[in-house]
Amino acid sequence: MSRWLQIAPKLEMRAIIRFLWAKSCNCTEIYGQLHEVYGENAMSRQAIAKWCNMFENGRTDIDDAKREGRPPTATNSEIAACVNECILANRRITINKISNELDISHGSVDKIIADHLEFRKVCAQWVPRLLTEEHKGKRFESELHFCKVTKRKEMTFWTKS
Repeated sequence: MSRWLQIAPKLEMRAIIRFLWAKSCNCTEIYGQLHEVYGENAMSRQAIAKWCNMFENGRTDIDDAKREGRPPTATNSEIAACVNECILANRRITINKISNELDISHGSVDKIIADHLEFRKVCAQWVPRLLTEEHKGKRFESELHFCKVTKRKEMTFWTKS
């Protein structure tokens, strides 16, 4: 009896396909064995057939082939450091100004600011995203406690209509 695996990395699957292909298993047998172990996460029959054909035609590696096109260079750590310097120099700087200054796309600047640097705009200034949801909850609870302690009766601000 085999164990069922939930995670199936592409390279691991390809290595198994290559191994079973070398043992002269056909595509249907390979699919059956992969499906038995990986379940729904197994590669499709068409993908297995494609890899078997590539191995049959002389391919030996299981890595992805190099692709045409420009590599993603706008979101590297050097550019992120430059964006960080721009923001620290002027917290009111816009994404468009950073984009023009560093000669990278608007989307790349936005991705760097949001994902890598974790800044967000507050009152037209870039600030680090420091408060977690837990912090926000504790802050809200302490504000409610303060209102109760001071015995304010005007809690209309907190009530939602």
